[in-house]
Formats: sequence, structure tokens, C-alpha cells
Amino acid sequence: TCGNEGRLRSYTHWGVEPRLRMGRRLFGHSLETDVGVRAHFEDQERRQMNGAGPLARAGELVENNERQNQAWSGFLQTRVLLGRWTVTPGLRLEHVRYERTNRLGQGGAGVTGRTDLTQWVPGLGVAFAPAPETTLFAGLHRGFAPPRTEDLVSNAGGTVDLESELSWNYEAGLRALPHAGVRLEATAFLMDYENQIVQAGLAGGLGAALTNGGRTRHEGLELAARLDGGTLRGHATEQRAGLRRAERGWQPAPVRARGHAQRDPGLHAPVRAGGRGGGRPRGWAVRRRPQHRRVVCRRPARPA
Repeated sequence: TCGNEGRLRSYTHWGVEPRLRMGRRLFGHSLETDVGVRAHFEDQERRQMNGAGPLARAGELVENNERQNQAWSGFLQTRVLLGRWTVTPGLRLEHVRYERTNRLGQGGAGVTGRTDLTQWVPGLGVAFAPAPETTLFAGLHRGFAPPRTEDLVSNAGGTVDLESELSWNYEAGLRALPHAGVRLEATAFLMDYENQIVQAGLAGGLGAALTNGGRTRHEGLELAARLDGGTLRGHATEQRAGLRRAERGWQPAPVRARGHAQRDPGLHAPVRAGGRGGGRPRGWAVRRRPQHRRVVCRRPARPA
């Protein structure tokens, strides 16, 4: 008969992230500064017991691991309002500590491996509003994705030559609200990886070891459109209500979109645009987000 494998897992995650926002004026321009810190902790208890039969509820202990992470970070970001322009520089510091304990190592005496890494993550965003309902934007920021504990610290207590996933990410695009209930967006992006983490073998599957893949580049275009039926219907309702008031001798009231309520003296209930002014949203919504992406490998992968 065949046995079974009991994979007993316990995960604990907790942390704290206080933030502070300050506003002031400098040389006649408004500044909004955000500053904060974060402490994040993870603890994994991983045990595996192999039973002798399919109904076994105990057996041989073949894995007894504890994996711990401590992630510390701090950030500073300032939004500078320059009329129709908004410039937002920011900087973040990431520090991650890893620890893995194999309680079955060294004949049951146990073995522990530790390592850590630190990374600066800068970024810059720029936005321009040529019209009240249109925004042009562009951004540049550092991409950072640290490896997992099991990928960086071996079961024997050693460290693996696996670097963080680093990239420079660029984007530029347009957001527009051409009509109440209609939202359009187009974004071109480029992700230039200095080192992308990939599986060591193309046919390795989920259990394959990870390795440094070297330089890659991902680029593409993302288009999005959204139609909010509730807002569109509410906009048309307010237009009809304005015409009725004009026929009764009143001046047409201004059309208020996006959930604002306007009391109509000739009606028993307020006219609402969309569903945001209170109560449940009514109507329908349609979203479409096609994407096109091209991946370019700029040089062969480096060996692990």
C-alpha cells in the first residue's frame, strides 16, 4: 500500500506602518510631504510527516523548518503643486533580514542560516492637467523584489548566490473623463530589468530552483475604457429635469455629475447622478482593458 504525506504549516504575519503628512508653502507653491516607516515580521513553521498508510495520522518526521523574515523600511515623498503641473519625487529604503532553522540538521542538533540585504528605491512622477478632465502623466521608479527565505537560505544553513530582482520602470500615459460616466486611459510602459529571477530550467515546473536570469526588457501598451451606466443615466435624468424646469418658468439648473444631489422643486425626490450620492448604485458598467506586451532578452542568462 502507498502512504501519505502530512504537510503541517503555520504562518504568522504582523507589522506596523505609521505615516505622517505635512503641508506647507514654499516660494508661493504648495508642498505635501509624506513620511513613514514600516516594520513587517513573518514566521513560518513547516513540518512534514510521511505516514505508512493512506489513513495514517502520524509518521516519520522528514521536515521541521522555521523560516523568519524581518522587513524594515522608511520612505519620504513630496508632492510639489506648480499650477497645472504636479511633481512627486520620492525615496524609500528597504532592509530585509532572513533566518532559516532546520531542526533536523546535524543529526537532530539543528542548523541555522542568516543573511540580510539593503536596497534604496528612488522614484519620480510628473503629471500635467491641460484641461480639468484630462491628465498627462509620466513616471520613473526603481523596481525591487527581494528573494524568499527558502530561495536565499539553504536547508543546510548556507546562503544561495541569488540576487534581488532589480529594474528601472518607465511609464507615460493619458487619463481623460470626456463625458460623465466615461473614463479613458492609455499607458505605455517599459520595465528594464538588471536581473530577473527565473526558474533554473525551462521545464522545471513549480518545484524548480530559481536563478539569476540577467538582463531582460518588458515593454507594452495598456488601453482601458470604462462606462458607468448609473452615472450616464443620472446625467441624462438631470438634463431632462432641467428642461422641465425651463418649461415651468424656472432657469435650468446646472448639471451635477458624480453623485451630487440637486433638489427639484417640481419633483418629490432629489435627482441624483450615478450611485455615489447615497443609496445603492443603479445602472450598468462596462470595462475593457486590452494589453500588448513584448519581452526582449538582452543577453543569455547567467549561471547560478
